[in-house]
Amino acid sequence: PTPLFDGGLNLAQQPTTNNNTLNLNPHQLNLNMRSSHSCSRSLLVCIAIFFFGTVLLFSSPTKAADEQDAVLVKFEVQLAPSKSGSFILAVHSAWAPLGAERFLNLVDGNGPQGESAPAISGESFWNGLRFFRVIDGFMAQFGIAPKQEVGASWFFANLKDDPVIESNKKGYVSFATSGEDSRTTQMFINFEDNSRLDDMGFAPFANVVQGMDIVDQIYSGYGDKPDQGRIQSEGNSYLEQEFPSLSYIKSVARVDSIEIEDSGSRNYSLLLSHIFTHTSLLIFFVYV
Repeated sequence: PTPLFDGGLNLAQQPTTNNNTLNLNPHQLNLNMRSSHSCSRSLLVCIAIFFFGTVLLFSSPTKAADEQDAVLVKFEVQLAPSKSGSFILAVHSAWAPLGAERFLNLVDGNGPQGESAPAISGESFWNGLRFFRVIDGFMAQFGIAPKQEVGASWFFANLKDDPVIESNKKGYVSFATSGEDSRTTQMFINFEDNSRLDDMGFAPFANVVQGMDIVDQIYSGYGDKPDQGRIQSEGNSYLEQEFPSLSYIKSVARVDSIEIEDSGSRNYSLLLSHIFTHTSLLIFFVYV
């Protein structure tokens, strides 16, 4: 495919006699008892509110990826000579059935029709595969096999287009295309919200559920300079010689499960915690 389109009440003092004996009338005694009970209740309320706020603060809302809806795939990547990391995609067949199937065939060692083909997929396809077109604020494109003969096996394995169900948001993954029904193996990860691509037919099939900070570190110094035609015909030998700093994939494999931190819920809980904690402190200083 050709390059992707850019784009606080106080208590009264207690009166005393000259011989320092306590001299309270019944009304004063009753007032002091009520005040004491009020302080106790306020303190209990403060403790309860503070406890609830603490629970909210230290609870870490997470959500497990729904395995009935998504397949989890982990990428181990070499970002730079001395820096590596990993990220995980959740692949959703409901979003783009054909795209999701093609991607999982590549992961599982299958060929274009789903047949076992470890010579052109699985490790043979992914190990050493470069992120060859990376544009800051836009996307990271990859998917041309490191070896010419492997890439050639997929060159004409075009997919029919999937309808666009999800939008090209930050961290979402779509196949690149050069026109109608032209998807093969090239794909891209959106660095930002690129919803303008939706109307162009780019259908997301997966999203990054862990490690977006790693994705953001994929080397982008070459922009779109690497020539796709030469990558197809020469493989990694061309890229290693002309663009040696490109980040690349070391391995790709399915994983069974992962807990995904929901940062929005976490921030909401932190906000509630701060509100309850400050409220409890205010009640304490006003009533005690």
